[in-house]
Amino acid sequence: MNCTHLLQAALLAAVSAASVQAAELDFGLLGIVPGQTAQLNAVTVTGETGDPCLLELYYLDRKGQVIKALPAVQLEPNQSVSFKLDASGIVDTIERRRGIRPLIKAVGNADGLSDCSVAATLEVFDSVTGRIDLVLYPGMIRGFNPQPDPPKTRN
Repeated sequence: MNCTHLLQAALLAAVSAASVQAAELDFGLLGIVPGQTAQLNAVTVTGETGDPCLLELYYLDRKGQVIKALPAVQLEPNQSVSFKLDASGIVDTIERRRGIRPLIKAVGNADGLSDCSVAATLEVFDSVTGRIDLVLYPGMIRGFNPQPDPPKTRN
């Protein structure tokens, strides 16, 4: 499966597993190192006639403190936004690795209503070559149970 198909599958799964109403999409904690860039992507999936949606995008540290924030951005239906974080600006030479927690908040639409449907992905890629190292979407956590159902017992 090539990278394009992987990203398409990720977006499809995100739409089905991570469409939200007035909520947060939290990717959990991951580490990045100098030479890598994280890119948080969000798209509204409300259809052609849906209301605009207000989103806030964040990168938090291990303690939940804001590393970098994108103020509220209004997206029309089917529009997207991307928000990059270059690791070289946040990782010191002693630590060599920094934990980040990407977060998207759907804060409502233009009328103040909170009914946004959002699909999101996170990419981590090599800052020089652009080669993708990782693609995540929240549906991986919510939509997959690696444990099979237990076998039925006979009485």
